[in-house]
Amino acid sequence: MQQGRIEMFQETPYDLTNVEVTLKGLEKVRGYHVHVAPVEMQLTFPCEDSTLYGHWNPLNINPKSSPAAGHGTPEQYEMGDLSGKWGTLSGLTHAALTYNDSQLALLGPSSVIGRSVVIHEGEDNARWACATVERGYASTEARELRAIASFHNPGGFAYGYVRFTQLVC
Repeated sequence: MQQGRIEMFQETPYDLTNVEVTLKGLEKVRGYHVHVAPVEMQLTFPCEDSTLYGHWNPLNINPKSSPAAGHGTPEQYEMGDLSGKWGTLSGLTHAALTYNDSQLALLGPSSVIGRSVVIHEGEDNARWACATVERGYASTEARELRAIASFHNPGGFAYGYVRFTQLVC
């Protein structure tokens, strides 16, 4: 059975991000990464490259110049290359990892909130599973207000939507 979670914690923009990875059923899995866009659940294939795009890389790190997986320091990899920074999941049936990432922001302009985490299969690097990185909090601590403004002009002048989210403590 496949199941798991990846939790990230950052107190202030100046702190490291603490990451806890708990995954089971990884027999065919190789790597995991933060990708550019969130998962669009209404799609038939929500984990596709055409919707999530590539790894989150706001600092434009050349991945060809990065050391082998798990052998460098976080700033030598793309910001979203979690398996590059901390080692692949190859050969594991389950993972229970904890690490502190100095290059994975939850706060500020390079935040991974609203992006996606993708787990890749080992043989062909296909996208095996994906999820959107969202804020987490206990219902006693805060709640999240969401609103959407949708634009559908029949003449085609304005089409699309704007999504608003506010955390209320």
